[in-house]
Amino acid sequence: MLLPLRGGGSATTPGVPARSIGWCAWHRGLADDPVLIQVVEQVSGPGSAGRLYACPRCRESYQLTPCAEKR
Repeated sequence: MLLPLRGGGSATTPGVPARSIGWCAWHRGLADDPVLIQVVEQVSGPGSAGRLYACPRCRESYQLTPCAEKR
């Protein structure tokens, strides 16, 4: 899950790439620049669907391929 900025404003400096912070499902913590790795299809029951993101360190450690590169 990517976290939006509070107040809807921009906290970036012109010419500097935006920084995204989200939850890494592999090390179970907040991380910079997470990338979508897997979309879990919904089955019956609560909490059974979602998107799994991974940080750069976990993508390298676990040899994870981003969803965008799988197609």
